[in-house]
Amino acid sequence: MFAVFRRLRRPTTIVLLLVGAFVLAELVARLVSDVFVFSIDNLIARELSPLRWANGPLIYDDKLGWRLKPRSQYGSQGRPDGKLSIGALGLRGAPYDMRRIPRQAILAVGETATLGFNIDDGETWPAQLAALLQEPVLNGATWNWGLDQIVLRAEELITLLHPKTLLVTLRPESVAETNYETYFLGYKPYFNVVDGRLRLTGVPVPKMGEHARDIGRPQYVLGHSHLVNIFMRKPVGSWISRSTLQTEWVDHPRLTRRAHATDQSHEIACLLMERLAELKGQYGMRVIVVMAYSEGELRAPRSAHQVPPVLACAQGRGLETLDSYQAMNEVAASDRPRFRQLWQGQGDSYGWATAEGNGFMAALVHKGLASAPSGARPLEPQVQAQ
Repeated sequence: MFAVFRRLRRPTTIVLLLVGAFVLAELVARLVSDVFVFSIDNLIARELSPLRWANGPLIYDDKLGWRLKPRSQYGSQGRPDGKLSIGALGLRGAPYDMRRIPRQAILAVGETATLGFNIDDGETWPAQLAALLQEPVLNGATWNWGLDQIVLRAEELITLLHPKTLLVTLRPESVAETNYETYFLGYKPYFNVVDGRLRLTGVPVPKMGEHARDIGRPQYVLGHSHLVNIFMRKPVGSWISRSTLQTEWVDHPRLTRRAHATDQSHEIACLLMERLAELKGQYGMRVIVVMAYSEGELRAPRSAHQVPPVLACAQGRGLETLDSYQAMNEVAASDRPRFRQLWQGQGDSYGWATAEGNGFMAALVHKGLASAPSGARPLEPQVQAQ
């Protein structure tokens, strides 16, 4: 008996007992919390790398950062029968069979405003534009893309589809995102300006959470423990993390990390317009750069003659442009109930465009396309509130 007590007092035995107790507590905590019991994944990395772990419509892409998962379908898009269907090449609403995707059609590329959020396939503005034109309009957009990703996507699809018209749709945020190497969903490609030319950087795009710099060195080691993660989210753990690491234990700002110390977005955007102009000449297609906005930007006053810098750059390089601000701002100023119907949300809460808001944009683009191509000029369709 005394021999047993003596062995229990040995440092090695004490350490083994403590480790065993911790492992047992870890297993119990995982069982109670419905966490995968025998998983050895880093739980912080799982949280900060949704593309790798979430079972959703977005997947990791080593060239663009992320894209839509080809040949998949998801329901509950704003109503019980709503759906988000993704065909070949990751095109929303397109056929699953690559051979059935039309060539020399109209191709729209962009981010969330073009892809459509919480609306059915047939309610996006490219789909409603197709109905107005009675011809195919392919939707090559993806959520949260920056202008750099949009142009890279356009270059990729043009070589495969040879569209007759390219609609490049962006928002002011899309231009700002060119300053970042990570943006909400993980790493993305970005451009540096070297001797007045664009240099693509960050490709192949890393997978978020694979390295200590993605989540923090202590988190990279201790993030495998569910118990540690529970403790570090409590007030005491949070205080320890802020005191020692100067961040919260799960450092979400790492998902919006800048690539440039100073703002280079305007210069990069202008050079990207130059790339689009080169594509226009190479493939002999019509290129229209379309500017969309959030509801807050559309309600803010702006001079009628003010042109967003990126559109001015596009015009200077021989591209047609369409600025949706004027037409939508007129509705916001003259018919607030009508304007409210263009946006999701309730009361004073505005979100992404509704099906009706997408229809308004489709009508704007439809009228713009009706104008004969004439090189660098702004298209100014007037769409009145119904």
